[in-house]
Amino acid sequence: MITLSQFAKGATIPAELVPNAQITVNVLNAVFEAFPGVFLFSSGYRTPAHNAAVGGVPDSFHVKGFAGDFYPNDGNFAKYKSGVISILDRFGFELIDESKKPNAAHFHIEPQPGATIKTNILPSGSADKNSNGLAWLFFLGIAVIALRD
Repeated sequence: MITLSQFAKGATIPAELVPNAQITVNVLNAVFEAFPGVFLFSSGYRTPAHNAAVGGVPDSFHVKGFAGDFYPNDGNFAKYKSGVISILDRFGFELIDESKKPNAAHFHIEPQPGATIKTNILPSGSADKNSNGLAWLFFLGIAVIALRD
């Protein structure tokens, strides 16, 4: 399980990107809960300067708070790939398999193109007791729907 602070990796996430980052953290945690002790988190939110320093693309979902990277501690990406994809599909995220990348093998997650992102993904141990309204947000052409109290 990762926290928003761990997702930020020492950076300050701009206030307008915190909702994106929290959604991504919750999606990552859904994957990590399904595979206890299997995955290690490696990258989340990046400042534009950090993103450039690590060779990230300028319009990376990392700088928008909508991407995360992780890898299996046993190095067996193929063993977990289909299970991870099925979890991500439920939340409107996709898996980019970068397991063949030399010296930096990992799974990368980000919103599916044109996806409706489900923001009612709750952190572990929480319960949605009274969701009675819908809120729609639009970010970079991605429809985001949230249940709110």
